[in-house]
Amino acid sequence: MFFHPLMCYTVNCKKQYMRKMIMFKRIFSLITAAALIGMYVLTLIFGLMQKPETTTLLMASVAATILVPVTIYAYQRIYDLINKKS
Repeated sequence: MFFHPLMCYTVNCKKQYMRKMIMFKRIFSLITAAALIGMYVLTLIFGLMQKPETTTLLMASVAATILVPVTIYAYQRIYDLINKKS
């Protein structure tokens, strides 16, 4: 069951909502960390390969390593600004 903060009228309901949000953030952080580690490993592997398409793969991997965290940070900032408490 999903708990929305505007639909919670009791303290217990709000605590459950906060616990679910904390768990969501932890799971999302673990997934993001795993993706970043994977991108770093791929960058290293592509850098050590001796094939003609290695340069293209390496450049794509480096670009993803920079753009993915920046995009995630931008989404988080926008979400925080939209859902800012008064």
